[in-house]
Amino acid sequence: MTMRKTFLYGALSLLTACSSIINGTSQEISFTGNVKGIKIKQNGVVLCSVPCKTLIDRAKNGTVLTAEKEGFQSEEFSLRTKLSFVFWGNITSFGPFGSTTDATVGGMWTYAPSEYFVDLSEIGAQKNTKQREIRHFVTTNYAALKAEAAKGNSGEYLDSLEKLSGLAVKKLKEDISKCSDAPTCANKIAEEL
Repeated sequence: MTMRKTFLYGALSLLTACSSIINGTSQEISFTGNVKGIKIKQNGVVLCSVPCKTLIDRAKNGTVLTAEKEGFQSEEFSLRTKLSFVFWGNITSFGPFGSTTDATVGGMWTYAPSEYFVDLSEIGAQKNTKQREIRHFVTTNYAALKAEAAKGNSGEYLDSLEKLSGLAVKKLKEDISKCSDAPTCANKIAEEL
């Protein structure tokens, strides 16, 4: 009986912290921008230069990054987190065993979105706030916009983008259907203004 208990506890310990095992404690984040060579920094350390992908440790409250390029105004932006769907399976299956591990090492969180378009303005240049709003809206809501465009009818997100951009829903659906990623799509729609 002791051997069985040892095996059972060993198996249980392998299955706990499921979210950390499946998701890992870091996540790949993609960055594109309106100009090449923008440095993405976290706590003063350069992570990558746009266009790029980099692994960023997950944290409960997200993280703040800085985008910098000589001759351009620096921008700070936040990567926001949400609970990972894998975490919920873990907590319902194994209760506090794995969930506390996931909470401690960051495995219960996921960054959403995982693609960002960095829009820097030249020093002294006037910012085009409408284009920035559209890029932000498309990047943040890309999955919902893509789903509505695929259905062929307008919905809440396409209607909102139509009001924000002044572009017809039909045109937006065509553009979004052809897009392969959020940053490229955001830039394409913003440039049509």
